[in-house]
Amino acid sequence: MSLSPARAPDYAEAIAAWRLWLPVETPEGIRLRSLFHDTAWPAGVPLRATCLAPRGPWPLGRLGRRRGAGHEAPEARCTCGLYAAHPDLLLEHLAGEPARYVVGRVLLWGRVVECERGWRAELAYPAHLYVAAGGRDAGRLCAALAVYGVPVEEAEGASLERLLPAA
Repeated sequence: MSLSPARAPDYAEAIAAWRLWLPVETPEGIRLRSLFHDTAWPAGVPLRATCLAPRGPWPLGRLGRRRGAGHEAPEARCTCGLYAAHPDLLLEHLAGEPARYVVGRVLLWGRVVECERGWRAELAYPAHLYVAAGGRDAGRLCAALAVYGVPVEEAEGASLERLLPAA
């Protein structure tokens, strides 16, 4: 049996960036879910990216009948990876219904692809979570999200937008 050497990470330390999640009820309790994929983030362990990009000629690829591009995520020439964004992009989503989302700082590491408005990473885990104060069941949501083992706070006021640094 031969052991291959570990691949060096793309950055010397984890990148801290911003992200939005939807809180969802799962069999394990309330968890953070991606906005665009039906992926619940596990508590206590990093989420590892897999390529979920459609594969195959159009229209089959567009319909998602064949998924997984057969490469490790993220790949520079693909759209796969765990996303985190610059604050200005999050503000666009928060403009409509800020109480719908959980806003947070997320740590990204492993293979990381820098994009125009953020990053796509191989591994990620929440670092700090914020729930809209005054939102429905905000206290219960904060208590449920404590399972991630990171600080969880109600944001002052009804808007989470004030948490994000100016772009």
